[in-house]
Amino acid sequence: YGHTLYLGGLPTKAFVRQCFVRYLFNCCAYSNDADILQLPNVEEHVFDVAGWTVGRVESDDDEDDDEDDEKRKVVKYYDTEKDEIKRLQLEYLDKKIDAIDALLRKGNVVIHCLAGAHRSPFITGCYEYKYGILKGKSPKEVYQWLTNLRDLVQPLGYDRWMTDYFQFLDENNKHNENTITNENKNSLAKQSK
Repeated sequence: YGHTLYLGGLPTKAFVRQCFVRYLFNCCAYSNDADILQLPNVEEHVFDVAGWTVGRVESDDDEDDDEDDEKRKVVKYYDTEKDEIKRLQLEYLDKKIDAIDALLRKGNVVIHCLAGAHRSPFITGCYEYKYGILKGKSPKEVYQWLTNLRDLVQPLGYDRWMTDYFQFLDENNKHNENTITNENKNSLAKQSK
């Protein structure tokens, strides 16, 4: 896309300026410092990754862009629905990964958490698997690649989530390929009549 994806810990104002970062993809539960958010043309997107793993998700409504915690939507799930919950969590994660891709089409993006060791590497690995150079790699290979970029990266259990996400993507891609193949067959059958 001509734009750069960065991975790290909390970004500084100097880093954001020097690297022409347009989008902060924040994997923490709280916003960046106001001095960074007040920079011109800088936009933050918060995804509480740690909360997401236990079933907490933010509203995707664009109408409520203020940071009012009272308007935060929290979804709690219970053990009786584990498979469905996992599917919903993975769909939500997939939306976030798609959002990163959309942002990267428009400008430089930094995916960050507090230290850049667990949450942001997980999200970066998921992004690179779906849209980047890591398609078809195992979570172990993804984490080796991430560790080569940033030596303090550790899976901390996110490798299990990554395994589930990769399987989710692969199953959805097979479903989509089968749907397209069947549509093509139906189209060809109609054309030959």
